[in-house]
Amino acid sequence: MNSDGSPSYFLYAASPCFLEGTKLLCQVDGAEKYVPIEKIRCGTLVKTSRDGYKKVELIGKGSIQNPDDDARIENRLYRCERAKYPELTEDLFITGCHSILVDTLTDAERVDTAKRLGKIFVTDKKYRLMACVDSRAIPWNSAGNYTIWHLALENENSAMNYGVYANGGLLVESCSLNVMRTRSCLDAV
Repeated sequence: MNSDGSPSYFLYAASPCFLEGTKLLCQVDGAEKYVPIEKIRCGTLVKTSRDGYKKVELIGKGSIQNPDDDARIENRLYRCERAKYPELTEDLFITGCHSILVDTLTDAERVDTAKRLGKIFVTDKKYRLMACVDSRAIPWNSAGNYTIWHLALENENSAMNYGVYANGGLLVESCSLNVMRTRSCLDAV
């Protein structure tokens, strides 16, 4: 618990997160708008790929120490460039465990994903392709301590997550309520 009585969420090194400044598609005053994640709060309506708008139930932030090399590890930031992801209107920076939602996986992506996670996961009928496995995502070799964010949307099944739209329309995963409550190390906002 925080000093104000609100719950704390701490980010484990291998949690999926967005770099501060990432914009998610939300409904604000009845209109669709991309909102920087650091301005989203509990109750904000975020557009999902298959279930319309869902309220943010949990949101938190933490930090990551990013290396200055090109190692394809989980605990670092990756750059998804507009040139390689046509859905983007600006580059997207996510942690290595954060997944882009895709229709298919190559054999190599299946093997690498199963090695890292133990099995293949699906969200909203799309495969989860972690940034550290996706050859299009580039290790961002900007050394430093960066603020990262994630959120979980309302869902009757606390183990389920959604596909959400980032930085102009790239479909990526949200966290499940369960992951935010039990595995994340984010400070609640």
